[in-house]
Amino acid sequence: MRLSWMDTYTFLSTLRGLLTVHPVTVETHETGLALAERYSFPSTTS
Repeated sequence: MRLSWMDTYTFLSTLRGLLTVHPVTVETHETGLALAERYSFPSTTS
């Protein structure tokens, strides 16, 4: 799915209005890396 930058900002703004956004901590990032490795996601996706 390819969005223009304007569409991307609009989409993210909508999400921020609907969800609670939490900052990414080191622990969150490490968990994401472990999941990416476990499920063989490319590093560009994680």
